[in-house]
Amino acid sequence: MLSAALSALLYGAPVWADSVKIPYQRAEIEKVQRRAALRCVSAYRTVSTDALCVLARTPPLELIAEEREVVFKAKKKARTEREVLQVKRGAKHSLLQRWEEKLSQSQKGAWTRVLIHNLDKWMNREHGHMNFHLTQVMSGHGCLNKYLHKMWFIDSPICFHCKQGRDDDAEHTLFKCDAWRRERGELIQSLSEIGVDEDLAPSSFVPIMLRSAEALGTGCLHLPPR
Repeated sequence: MLSAALSALLYGAPVWADSVKIPYQRAEIEKVQRRAALRCVSAYRTVSTDALCVLARTPPLELIAEEREVVFKAKKKARTEREVLQVKRGAKHSLLQRWEEKLSQSQKGAWTRVLIHNLDKWMNREHGHMNFHLTQVMSGHGCLNKYLHKMWFIDSPICFHCKQGRDDDAEHTLFKCDAWRRERGELIQSLSEIGVDEDLAPSSFVPIMLRSAEALGTGCLHLPPR
């Protein structure tokens, strides 16, 4: 669905790329991209657009349109296929850099950016896909007391699975909560058996998953059962 939506939205992008610099026009295409990204990663509607784009591996459409405009103009001047390939690689690299800058200036999707701190590796991974549970983990929006309290569904953000008296967010559930110590230990043991000896932490969570399909299959994509 996301690929189909982007293909339709980006038709003729080299021609109209400049128009997305106008705020209200950019907002209109962002609405469509956001809706498609929500479906793609099975996210809650409260997840920010910045986080959604990262999770769905889809750069903001304004950046994609500008990239295609650059490539389109450069291809007219290129004399060989090798030059065309270099232009495409350079434009893609520039897009990722500009996306990184845009995200660094945003105050939204902070937890997602803590987990995914290398866009290039995330965008170019060759295995794995997002699902409903993983999206909750990586967005912080889901069956977590801190989020449910923020949405006025429950009275307290405190974790009721342990006695630590801490807010129940994705970081607490995955890396700190005593209630899931056994499951966490089993995961660490499974990773060790395939040669992954890194500590399980927010900074290493995604790098471990991206290392190999085998590491991905250890179960680190799932929230503990609730």
